[in-house]
Amino acid sequence: MERIIFYNGTLQAESARPLSRAVHYGDGVFETMRARNGRVFRLSEHFERLSAGLNVLRITLPETAKLAAAVDGLLRANALPEAVVKIIAFRGGPAGPLPAVHAPCVLITAEPFDHGMLARNAAGISARIVSLRRDETSPLSGIKSLNYLVNIMARMEAADSGDREALLLNRGGCVAEGATSTVFMVSSGSLRTPPLSSGALPGITRAAVLKIARSLDLDCAEADIAPAELKGADEIFLTNAGSGVMPLIMLDGRSVGAGRPGPVTLRCQAAYNETFARETGRRT
Repeated sequence: MERIIFYNGTLQAESARPLSRAVHYGDGVFETMRARNGRVFRLSEHFERLSAGLNVLRITLPETAKLAAAVDGLLRANALPEAVVKIIAFRGGPAGPLPAVHAPCVLITAEPFDHGMLARNAAGISARIVSLRRDETSPLSGIKSLNYLVNIMARMEAADSGDREALLLNRGGCVAEGATSTVFMVSSGSLRTPPLSSGALPGITRAAVLKIARSLDLDCAEADIAPAELKGADEIFLTNAGSGVMPLIMLDGRSVGAGRPGPVTLRCQAAYNETFARETGRRT
C-alpha cells in the first residue's frame, strides 16, 4: 500500500508530490536567467556554471543540448516575450545522509519578466552590510546551491532596516558579494570588484560587465575590498541576471557619492543593456 503524507493542508498519496533530496537537504543547484524573444542571455555560460556546481556536488549533469531544447520548448509553450527562466537540478533518490547513485532530476520554470522591478533597480537601490558572513573557504561559496538560507537571512536582515539588498563580508572581513548580486565599486575613475577567492559567485553578469568595462577602456581590477573602502567609494553598483547593472545609491543609511547613479555606473549600465538587447534580438 502506498504511504500517505500530509502536504499543504491535505492528506495525499506520497507519489503526488516529489519528496526529493532537494526538499530534504537542498541537494542541488540552480540557475536564474533572463530571456527575451525566446533567447536566453548567455545560456551557454549559465550551463557551464550549472555543470561546475553539479560537479562539486558529484551530480551528473544532463545533456546541455536537451536542456537547451527544453528551455526553448518551455518559452514557446508559455508564449512569453520576456521571461525569467529558472533551472533547478538536484540529486534524485531517497532521503539519507549518504546519497545513492541516482539519475539527476531537473525542474525548469518560466515566469513573466517584471519590467517595473527592472526600472526601480535601474534607478538606484539601497543596501546594508549585514552581520552574516560568506565563508570563502567553503566549496559551496562559488556555486548556486539550493541551500540558500544564508542569502535569505541576509536579505531579511537588510529588509529590517528598509534596504533592498544585503552585502556580505567574508570571514577575512573583506566584501564578498551581495545576497543576490555581485559588487563593483568606483574610486577615482577605477573600477574594482571582489575576486572569486573572496567568496564571490562567478556571476554571468559580473563576467559580462568586466569585459564591457575593459572595452570602454576603464581601469578595472579584481581585488579585495575593505568595508571602509566600499563606504568611501565614489560610486557602487551591483549586478545580477535579472536586473543587469543596478546603481547602489545608499549604503548603511548613507548616500553613496552624490546619492545618485554616477557616470561610470551609467556607462556600464548603458553598455550592458546594449549588449543584452543585441544578443537577445529577434531571430532572423
